[in-house]
Amino acid sequence: MHIVEKAQVLLYENKLISEASTLGFKPGQWPAMVAVLDDRKIGFMFFRGPPIDAVRFDGYEYFTKQGEQLTVFND
Repeated sequence: MHIVEKAQVLLYENKLISEASTLGFKPGQWPAMVAVLDDRKIGFMFFRGPPIDAVRFDGYEYFTKQGEQLTVFND
C-alpha cells in the first residue's frame, strides 16, 4: 500500500487525478492500493483497476469500494 496526502491529488469533474511521480511511485512500480489522507489524516483506500490505454500505457485507474475514482497518469 502507498500512502499520499490530499495535496498530492487534484479534484477534477468529481475524480481525483495525479501523476505517478507526484505521488512518489518509483518508475515501473504501480501499487495495488493507494490511501489518500484527508486534512484529518483519515485515509480513503483506492484499489488498482485497469490500465489507461494499455497500448501506450498512460497509467492506471484506481477505485474505492464505493466507486470513487483516482486516475494516476504515467509521466
